[in-house]
Amino acid sequence: MGFLFGLILWFIIFIPVINFGFAPIMMDMMGPSAVNMLPLVLGLGLIEHILFGLLVATIIFLAK
Repeated sequence: MGFLFGLILWFIIFIPVINFGFAPIMMDMMGPSAVNMLPLVLGLGLIEHILFGLLVATIIFLAK
């Protein structure tokens, strides 16, 4: 359940933010080399959101 929650958050929140926030700002700052960072940022964001989802699910489970 937490894994799914984290994955949904990643698709709903992180992907739009990275496309409309991170990408234009980083392209202005770094130029074309920012494209090389995108897979790393996406991967780290996915791991972070999944861990967050698992943490929230654990807290909810323990609170019951």
